[in-house]
Amino acid sequence: MAVPRDKGELVRAIDDSYDKLVRDLARVPVGLAGDRSMPGHRSGTVMSPSDLVAYLIGWFEQVLSWHEDRGAGNEPDFPATGYAWNELGALAEEFYRLRSWLRDHTPSA
Repeated sequence: MAVPRDKGELVRAIDDSYDKLVRDLARVPVGLAGDRSMPGHRSGTVMSPSDLVAYLIGWFEQVLSWHEDRGAGNEPDFPATGYAWNELGALAEEFYRLRSWLRDHTPSA
């Protein structure tokens, strides 16, 4: 994907990516949502579709926290408190763990 050149291109790229994600997730049978069968965000690990959703929620909340910190006049911890940029795999696994209910409470097909 090319780097968007302006706000309009960025919004279109986000919309297109979101639409693709929704289509891809809709194809996952409910009973397989917690199945760890996809490459994880850390080398040598695997994740489930529900872990992927947890990861996206985690980053969404992280970006919101940066915005809130800056709005309060504080400099946020990047990428997150207790994590360095070279520890993003560990942060991804923390996102999975914090939202494990997505995987653990997925009804069977």
